[in-house]
Amino acid sequence: GQQRREGRAVLPPGCPDEAKATLDQLTLSNAIVDIEMLRKQDNKVVIVIPIHFASFLNEWSASQLVNLCRSIPKADVQRIIFEMVDAVDGRVDHRLASALRQLQPFCGRIGAALPLQSRDLQLWKNVGFKSVIADFGDTVESEEELITQGDRFYMAARREGLMSVASGLSSRSLVLATG
Repeated sequence: GQQRREGRAVLPPGCPDEAKATLDQLTLSNAIVDIEMLRKQDNKVVIVIPIHFASFLNEWSASQLVNLCRSIPKADVQRIIFEMVDAVDGRVDHRLASALRQLQPFCGRIGAALPLQSRDLQLWKNVGFKSVIADFGDTVESEEELITQGDRFYMAARREGLMSVASGLSSRSLVLATG
C-alpha cells in the first residue's frame, strides 16, 4: 500500500527550493480555504501554517506567497501563526529578517522551529521572531531526558522574552510536563 507522509516528511531531504515554495503555496492556499470555513462556523481556533524560509529566496516565490497572504481576511489575521520550519537554515542570512517583515502583516505570530537542544535564542529574538518552537518528534532520548531538555528550552526562551511552543509530543506525560 501507499505510505502516508505528513509534516516535514512530505519533502525528501535535499529537495530543491522550488519544491518547498510550491508546497508552501499549496499549504497556504488550503489554509485560506480552511479559514473561510472556520469563520462561517464561527470557530475561534488558531491555525499554524508551516512555511519555509527557502520560499523567500527567490523573488517569484516570495511574491506568490505574499499575494496569497493578501487573501487572508483581516478579521482572521490574529488566528494565523506561521511556523518557519527551516529557520535554522537562514540563521546567518540577512534575508530571514526580510521574510519575517513580509509575513508579519498577515499573522498574529511567527515562530522559528528549532532543535530541542537549542539554548542560545537571542539570535532568533534579534531577527524578529516572537516565539520559538521545540520539536520533540524526532528524538530518541528517554522521556525523562526530553522533559529536562524541554525545561531548558523553555528557560532559554523565557530569558529572551520569547514564547515557547512544543510540537511532536508523543505521550500524555510529555504534554503534561510541557504544559
